[in-house]
Amino acid sequence: LEHVPFGLVQGEDGKKFKTRSGETVKLKDLLDEAVRIAMEDMKGRVEEEGGKWTDANEETAKVVGIAAVKYADLSMNRESNYRFSYKKMLSLSGNTAPYMLYAFARINGIRNKLGEAVKPDSSIALAHPSELLLARHLLTLPELLQEVEGSLYPNRLC
Repeated sequence: LEHVPFGLVQGEDGKKFKTRSGETVKLKDLLDEAVRIAMEDMKGRVEEEGGKWTDANEETAKVVGIAAVKYADLSMNRESNYRFSYKKMLSLSGNTAPYMLYAFARINGIRNKLGEAVKPDSSIALAHPSELLLARHLLTLPELLQEVEGSLYPNRLC
């Protein structure tokens, strides 16, 4: 068992994060609010595009809201104070869970469109310098995972 220090979670005003009545905010309430905001945003986007809200949309909003809170918490240095902001953590740009989930969905969409054109045993040719740089960076993942496990700083992975 190892004690690890944590910083203070602050509201957007820079003060200790509390409810309006001064109580500590419960995790369930944080997650529920993140899901509510994600769902509200998604419903607006679906309506703008003339689509119909489905159970699948609702499930996606839950995943996005919860992932946003988890990733925002894990991406911060655990010893530093940080300002809790739903707007930042639910942003579709930057180092956020919604952005990464969106990118993942886009990549899977491309893969699905290709269908059988890409076989699991296909060879990959890396030609562009950015491709080679990315491949080298990905090769450091096992070492980084060991470092994160040993230091208990998950933000190094984010």
